[in-house]
Amino acid sequence: MRKHQQKQILNLIATLSEANAEIKRLFLCGKTSHVLKLLEDCQDGVVQIGEFIESVDGKGTQTVALLEEYHESLYSIAVGIGTADANFVKRLKKQLLQIENSVRREFIQDRIEIAFLPYKASMWDSLESIWLAAKDDPRCDAYVVPIPYFDRLPSGVLGQMKYEGHQYPDYVPVVNYRAYDIEARQPDIIFIHNPYDDGNCITSVHPDYYSDKLKNCTELLCYVPYFVVSNDVQEHFVLCSGVINADRVFIQSKEVRDTYVRICEEFEKEHKCKGSFGNIQSKFIASGSPKFERVLHTKRENYNLPEDWQKLIGNKKVIFYNTSIGAILQGNEQYLEKLRYVLDTFRNRSDVVLWWRPHPLNEATYQSMRPHLFEAYEQIVADFRCGGWGIYDNTPDFHCAIAWTDGYYGDYSSLATLYAATGKPVLIQDEIIAMPGDGFELMFENLYCDEKYFWFTEYRFNSLFKMDKESWEAQLIGTFPNERMYHKRLYSSTAECNGKLYFAPLAASQIAEFTPETNEFRKISFAEPQRIVSNSYNEAKLIKVVAVGNSVYFLPYFYPAIICYDTKTNLVEYFDDWLDGVERLRSSNIAGYFVDYELEGTKLVLPCACADAVVIFDTVTKVSVIYTTPSNDNKYKYHGLCNDGKDYYFVSADGTVVKRKMNSQFEAISKIEFSVGDFQNVAFYPMRYLVEYVWLFPYGKNHAMKINTITNEVTSVDVFNEECKYEGTTQSYLEVKVHNKKFYAMTGRSHRFIEYNPVTGNIRESKIRVSETDCTHIEKMLSVCPLQQPYGSFVVESNIYKLENLLELLNSDYTISVENINHTFDSIGTSIYELVKKEVMQ
Repeated sequence: MRKHQQKQILNLIATLSEANAEIKRLFLCGKTSHVLKLLEDCQDGVVQIGEFIESVDGKGTQTVALLEEYHESLYSIAVGIGTADANFVKRLKKQLLQIENSVRREFIQDRIEIAFLPYKASMWDSLESIWLAAKDDPRCDAYVVPIPYFDRLPSGVLGQMKYEGHQYPDYVPVVNYRAYDIEARQPDIIFIHNPYDDGNCITSVHPDYYSDKLKNCTELLCYVPYFVVSNDVQEHFVLCSGVINADRVFIQSKEVRDTYVRICEEFEKEHKCKGSFGNIQSKFIASGSPKFERVLHTKRENYNLPEDWQKLIGNKKVIFYNTSIGAILQGNEQYLEKLRYVLDTFRNRSDVVLWWRPHPLNEATYQSMRPHLFEAYEQIVADFRCGGWGIYDNTPDFHCAIAWTDGYYGDYSSLATLYAATGKPVLIQDEIIAMPGDGFELMFENLYCDEKYFWFTEYRFNSLFKMDKESWEAQLIGTFPNERMYHKRLYSSTAECNGKLYFAPLAASQIAEFTPETNEFRKISFAEPQRIVSNSYNEAKLIKVVAVGNSVYFLPYFYPAIICYDTKTNLVEYFDDWLDGVERLRSSNIAGYFVDYELEGTKLVLPCACADAVVIFDTVTKVSVIYTTPSNDNKYKYHGLCNDGKDYYFVSADGTVVKRKMNSQFEAISKIEFSVGDFQNVAFYPMRYLVEYVWLFPYGKNHAMKINTITNEVTSVDVFNEECKYEGTTQSYLEVKVHNKKFYAMTGRSHRFIEYNPVTGNIRESKIRVSETDCTHIEKMLSVCPLQQPYGSFVVESNIYKLENLLELLNSDYTISVENINHTFDSIGTSIYELVKKEVMQ
């Protein structure tokens, strides 16, 4: 018997007990006819309880025998009511107590009922392995009840209702939602994969199945995300109705669980609503995602392809092309141009086949949120489907495409993360069209200038370059040993000390040292952190390196200490006396500790990116002092500073610039606020001082500005505004260095290197390319880069590694090593099922 059924019986017995009390009152008042009517009603109720028990547990139970005795007592009392006294109520009460005890003793829960409520058939894989475990348990009644949903119209109102119950695999016995009365059945457990309720701009499940209503129909409401992530989950996926209302949320990894916990705790603290998410620690469970389990257990032989698909494929390699909602919303017209370019590329090739699988909600997205582009998108789809040279897959099961294809190309999405788990190569498309003849346009963010050369590491792959300061001819020097070949932002800062260059490892695993005189590389290890404040730690360890005397200091982003390396003694030291103080002032774990610095004598001035504070680190005494600088409510705090020799200028993430006295307290002198506008997290970065002006370079803003340090007048800087016209997600300026009273800037979108003299107004700019020899060498280095990536990761397309490179790789003799495929995803569904079963059967 199920716990809910036992509760139903106990509730009915409680009703009989209430009736007993009323019978006694009516009897003492002399209302015999009313007593007889109530006795008759009680007899009917007893019969119904007995029949219900026998329908669930069969005949011959002790409880039904006691109910029959109780029924006889009610009948006897009714027959002899004329001579009865009030003591008969005590006898009835005693019998009811025996029945209640028998119910609790005899009908201990030995069955559970689970309702799985998917809405999109293509997202069923997030629940399937849990259902498979449940259906194989003879003590569980598991029902798959697909629920209806609506696409939203451009006005936001719900459109026509949709239902995909007919699209599930043949082995899944679907129950029509009209036949499953969820309020009446009260399943012990409900599983959902849609957390949004009415908070989604594109679709909505039927309001009858919003999570707040489901919570009242079950003992345990469980949410399993319909997606997986490669790194970390964004805040809007956490702060939604389904997550709030769920009793348990099953998450793909411990790292992602930590993010859920952190965001919920921060939300409750900020909004003074502690407890609104329930018990946060027990609510979120790092179980692994059933989606991984499904994708790794799916084989080609599980699917029979349509005959025309089989003919197209033959012995050719096949590319899974995935286009997603997020890219559509971000790319607009440019995205359509990229789509046409990709299709044209495959149309003209006979050695590979394109298997295009758009996100199931792509059309709904265009209709609802980009209606002016819908017709153009429809035409692209129609032309492709009529062409007959590729596969258009709008089936609900994407696992067939993963199993049958040899490589992935397309947008970053949950599908890319799942595909990477197979060990096959993954290339994330850039919305910018990378043409085959574009060549290598170098990008960098860590320019170091000596008397003759510029030195830098490439932004996107493992390499060190030097560039002649006069000719701007770049030369490949080499690669950093024991680091990934294709990974962006391995090193974010460079400094020179005692004739050697030192590189701050942002995504790299170790500090790097390079000796220009001998062209020798050396790696310097540092201790693993004892505590990590962000899942993004491995991508953002140490952000700046500063040379002071015979030492170099590495400033942390997410690493919990300032690291000092003595170039004479090779001693590595760690200084974290500032850490606890900054953590107490921290406003968000999203931002790291420091982004920029100024060196004042032997003291490092370090504005905090995560708190309203400035850390002063004395490189002589090795002691830190923290000064609080309350200024605004922006939780990203300081992202830049500079000084003009008299005062400091701090810029917050929202673009506010505060001028402070150059003294121990950093007292505020004036504030300059810019209109907020539309920007991503950070308005300006970097910030530099030169010739009586503070220069602000755009990050998320759409214009560069300068502030006159004498008059505080703010003006636009036209020479640096052209970059804002280029589209793309990379920041406008990756690096701005002041050298010999000139600006040297590396742009992030157009890949231009700019030299600008603000006194004379002279400007020189060019894209930095490499020689044919170096180009050939780089191509060879990167030719197999998708296979050199760590398990489960992928490469992002650029003018360094393009779609054509992936196609060449697929047509080479490479093989996927079985050792690369992770088998730790086994039994995720079974583990989740056993956990929830144990919880409701306690």
